[in-house]
Amino acid sequence: MNNVSFAIGINFPPEWSNDVKILIDTDIRPSENPELVLQAVKTLFPTLIYNISDNIIMGKSDNPKALHHLCNRIFELQILDAARRNILEALLEYSSEDFPMIAEFFLSKQVALIDKVSFIDPEEATLGSIAVKIISSELKKFLDLFFPKFEWFTESRL
Repeated sequence: MNNVSFAIGINFPPEWSNDVKILIDTDIRPSENPELVLQAVKTLFPTLIYNISDNIIMGKSDNPKALHHLCNRIFELQILDAARRNILEALLEYSSEDFPMIAEFFLSKQVALIDKVSFIDPEEATLGSIAVKIISSELKKFLDLFFPKFEWFTESRL
């Protein structure tokens, strides 16, 4: 497969010296194998530090490189415009004067297991979701670096 970073013309992951925190969590349902759920999460976020308690898997990192694999898969699957739209909608929906720096979006747990990326509505996710929160004091700049805007995508439609 081609080098995605070379193909899109950026040095990925970009340098980011400001604060950022990446948090994920997902529940382990009674019908699920905990090892497979952990494998699904680690497939998209292999460098996070994980904690499992009370049938919930939580992961965290203060390093933006924790998004490296997710971003590369988004580029390889050619879904950057859809990913950016979902993440920006999450930013707009979740942000307020109290929390202007949080974007929370949801990924399919089942699809993550096969190293694919699918953004979903958690209420419609019959097989469960992975909640992803990106927190930064300069979140919009962070998202512009990690999920760059391409010409054919117009954010004015949001």
